[in-house]
Amino acid sequence: MVGQQMLLKSGRVLHRASPYEVSAFVRSHIGNHSIELRRNSAKATLNYKKLGSIGLSKLTYGDHVVVSNSSGLEQEYHLQMVLEGSCKVRYSESEVFVLTSGAGALINPSDPVALEYSDDCVKLIVKVPVALINSCCIDQVGYVPSGGLHFNAGAFQLEEDGAFWKLIELLCLEADQRELANHPVGTSIGALVVTKLMEVLPHNLPATVGSSEDADFFGLIDSYIDSAAGADVAAVDLARLANVSVRTLYDRFKRAKGITPHAYIKTRRLRRIYHRLHASTGSVRSVTEVALEYGFCHLGRFSSEYKMLFGELPSEALRRASLPAKSSRLTGDRLPVLASGSSPQNASIARNDSAESLTLAGI
Repeated sequence: MVGQQMLLKSGRVLHRASPYEVSAFVRSHIGNHSIELRRNSAKATLNYKKLGSIGLSKLTYGDHVVVSNSSGLEQEYHLQMVLEGSCKVRYSESEVFVLTSGAGALINPSDPVALEYSDDCVKLIVKVPVALINSCCIDQVGYVPSGGLHFNAGAFQLEEDGAFWKLIELLCLEADQRELANHPVGTSIGALVVTKLMEVLPHNLPATVGSSEDADFFGLIDSYIDSAAGADVAAVDLARLANVSVRTLYDRFKRAKGITPHAYIKTRRLRRIYHRLHASTGSVRSVTEVALEYGFCHLGRFSSEYKMLFGELPSEALRRASLPAKSSRLTGDRLPVLASGSSPQNASIARNDSAESLTLAGI
């Protein structure tokens, strides 16, 4: 494995600082938590960069520290990788494992966890938004599991899959050389990382690929849904198309997709809208227009459901796609270096977005 000094070389935020200063920055930019430490030595260091929707941080507290998160991470998954030293991961009294150099773990948004750092622990953390995970789920299997994708607890060795570790190196390399925090290459590489995570780590999606019969069945269903973008589509229509009873249709969806035909149609249409809004081609003039095109008539409900699935309002997606990427020196590209005794400055931007939303016609 490449030496830790070669990963995320830029984005220095804190150097030889108090662990409490690192903790304050981490709470604002990476995830909420509390810390306990034996002594307050000024040996903590933190690098932080943002590439697309992915957050990257490399940190060391320089002391024996316990980081606790009793309420989970809300809208983010954390891929935590130990580059030097060790870190004990505790989910409960009976579920404890130790990450040593070259090992990693995936922490789900809903997982309360305590992390015990050795004083020489250096860790690389990749923060992945729920929206990106959901997007990859829909791309791969057509739906998001009830309650979201959940990875099993446990450690894995980073070099067991060479391609996965190369993706992490590439992600860090792009973050080091890119001047634009919102460059689309970051999200593209991030999607590859998520896809690889879904391949190498156990989770709650079905482990086996569906039969060729399922592929033909859902290929027919998908083509029909896509061709009837704004029309009312009911379960009885899909059953008639597939030449099965409505009860058999529901059974096939439950077994293969884990959701109802109603939810599947809605998710597939939302995903197509997601792609339309993120394509910087200028083909979408307004959120209202594309929502109505796909059968969403109640715009308020549409915005709410879109945000629940993708973590952003549709108006935000369209706004970003229609504007050229701009560099920001306070989004992780060139964050000011804070020496010991300084306090990280947290900038917040208040956005007032009009409710846009939707009722899916006929579903």
